[in-house]
This record gives sequence, C-alpha cells and structure tokens, in this order.
Amino acid sequence: MGIFDKMFGRGASEAEQQQGAQQRFNELKQKYQTVLTTADNEKVQFLNLHVQDNKLFIRGIAPSEEAKNKFWDQSNSSIQTPTTLPPISASTRVGLLVRLQVVAKA
Repeated sequence: MGIFDKMFGRGASEAEQQQGAQQRFNELKQKYQTVLTTADNEKVQFLNLHVQDNKLFIRGIAPSEEAKNKFWDQSNSSIQTPTTLPPISASTRVGLLVRLQVVAKA
C-alpha cells in the first residue's frame, strides 16, 4: 500500500512541518489501516491524506454510493465508543476527520 506511505494533498506540506507530524501520521495510519484498506478496495480516489488538528484527515471521491457506504461502515466500526453515546458524526470523531463525496455516474 505504497500510496499511503506519505502525506499528500492540500495542507500536507504544512502538516509535515509540524513537530511530530510524521510519527502521528504513522500512528493514525496504523490505527485506521482497515479504513484505508477498505477505501483502496472500493476504489476511493484520495485527494488528501495527512494529519490535521492531530487527526488523520482524509478527503476523497467514492465511485458509488455503495463504495461510500462501505467506507463509512468501516470507519464507524473502527471507532470504539461506549454504547451510551449517540452515533458519531464525521466532524466529531476522535483521531479521524473525513470528507467524502460520491461521483455521479455518467
């Protein structure tokens, strides 16, 4: 999975300059490896992959609604939360910040 070895996209250069950013990036990649693998398997096109606000920032385009849903299902199952809390939205996840859109089929 060589594409995930380095931060890229808008904001990555700034993120790389922060102290400890590469170490945090590697920690978060490992923590969310199943999410990244699912995105890769579902052919999600990554536009950004870097650390932002101490979270793994992913921005990409899913080729279908089904691919997007599989990605979201995996990202939700990767986050361990007490069952007494309401479901987590993309903006409040601990360690993961995702922006994903679906491409309309021609």
